[in-house]
Amino acid sequence: MAVAGQAIANPISGERIIFLKTAQDTNGESFLFDCRVLPGKTPLPAHIHTTQEERFEVFSGTLGVLLGRDTFMLSAGQTAVLPAGVAHQWWNAGPDEVYFRVEVVPPDNIARVLEAVAGLARDGKMTKQGMPKNPFRLAQLARLSQTYMPGIPIWVQNVGLALGCGAARLLGYDPAFTEYAAPEPVAMAEARAA
Repeated sequence: MAVAGQAIANPISGERIIFLKTAQDTNGESFLFDCRVLPGKTPLPAHIHTTQEERFEVFSGTLGVLLGRDTFMLSAGQTAVLPAGVAHQWWNAGPDEVYFRVEVVPPDNIARVLEAVAGLARDGKMTKQGMPKNPFRLAQLARLSQTYMPGIPIWVQNVGLALGCGAARLLGYDPAFTEYAAPEPVAMAEARAA
């Protein structure tokens, strides 16, 4: 269970993330985290979220943002909104670390996805391009994150994801990636048991 103050790191992308407000903290309205990314690391490929909007605020460094067909370079004090349904990508576009804040609305499963991606990368289960080496885990991660590739109709991708996730389930892979989830804090577990 993701908690405010939790820190994760992805050695492939160079991301260091600190969760500020989780879905539980915002009654399911948003997820807020700070992100620092080293220069020269591998960014996620361009992708589409069908339901989530991402809002970025840069504190230092240069953040490159692809939004549809447009590319922007954001520096300290600048913001960007990446709406649902639009292909986008972001990366460290400068020679120094970039530090920025991200708000995701609605949060859906983004905390679990960030934990899973960082865990897979840490365990050597990701390619140099930042994608799961195992195609069944890739299908599960895409479905969990509700993330799609631009240029391929989403309904076609959904058919492929259904097949891949079905095979993954038969092979015993956990679609929630609980092996990478942070343990529930003791105080929360005790409150839930009472």
